[in-house]
Amino acid sequence: MTMDLERFQHAISLRDSGEFEKAAAELRSMAEGLRDAPDIEKGLILLNEAICLDRLGLLADAKRQLKEASALLGEGGDMRALVESVDASFYMGRDPKKALEKFDSVSRRYSDVLRRPEEEGLYGENQLRRGLLLVELKHHKEARPVLEEVLKLCVEKDGAFYFSLGICYLALHKKDLARQQFCEALRLGLPEQKLVDSHFYLGVGYFRARAYAKALQEFEFCETNIGKSNLPPKGLYKWLALTCRNLDLHDDAKRYAALSKKA
Repeated sequence: MTMDLERFQHAISLRDSGEFEKAAAELRSMAEGLRDAPDIEKGLILLNEAICLDRLGLLADAKRQLKEASALLGEGGDMRALVESVDASFYMGRDPKKALEKFDSVSRRYSDVLRRPEEEGLYGENQLRRGLLLVELKHHKEARPVLEEVLKLCVEKDGAFYFSLGICYLALHKKDLARQQFCEALRLGLPEQKLVDSHFYLGVGYFRARAYAKALQEFEFCETNIGKSNLPPKGLYKWLALTCRNLDLHDDAKRYAALSKKA
């Protein structure tokens, strides 16, 4: 018996839409019904179940499933690159330095495999994750060419990608490019915390471009939603005071300066 491709794709769609529990259950059911299927098919099902388990916070179970999948998928370069990439992804959000080391290792060890046209998807995903991790670790100069390459690759890019690229450009003093990325991030949508942060960084970009009225709008949005973010109020009030001063809103500038001192 071979894999039901339509059912497998449905499970992947569930995973990609964030329904990890349903996807994991569907993949587990598929695996149990394919005991006589080719090893590579069972291995791919277990590998994708491992990804779901990781997203559910069940890291020990995810690692156990990935180990079983690895044994089934064999020693071919393409399969090893896939397995090691999934293993690296387990450390994202937990240990970014280790995650980056693992993705860098995959890039070095399997460079020939990842450059094949049929592996563009895996290559793009790995480069995207490497770029995000480099930004998270504040290696902005290294991150820039990686993220700019991802822009040209056929890989899905969400608001978080453009947010990170905006952070990268802002750190490198490319204010116009940074503004473009934050606008795109907001257009595509962001989690609540990054939404507020994106408005803040967009405000900083407008301020540095001397577009003070636009900067004020962004900072005022952040003030209204400060409880949904990790932005330090003291810093936000300082930016509001500076912006108001440049707009000759002296009473507001004094008020925000006072709030900054109290925060």
